[in-house]
Amino acid sequence: MIITGFTVSQGSVFGGAGYPQQQPSIGTQPTGSYWIGQAMNAGHQTYQIQIMVTVGTLRPVSYYVNWDPFITAK
Repeated sequence: MIITGFTVSQGSVFGGAGYPQQQPSIGTQPTGSYWIGQAMNAGHQTYQIQIMVTVGTLRPVSYYVNWDPFITAK
């Protein structure tokens, strides 16, 4: 499973400086295995995360899953 993207739909908790950023690969971890972000402002924010899940080894199949989490920072 890897995260393929973040999209903000409402709010500004991350701000420009704290917006999640994809981290480069480390060792056997593929790019997209983890992201780093930081809440910079108080408030509420709704965003979308898309992940790619790959199953199978002989003929791998990838599935994309999206969901709408939110963050509240005080």
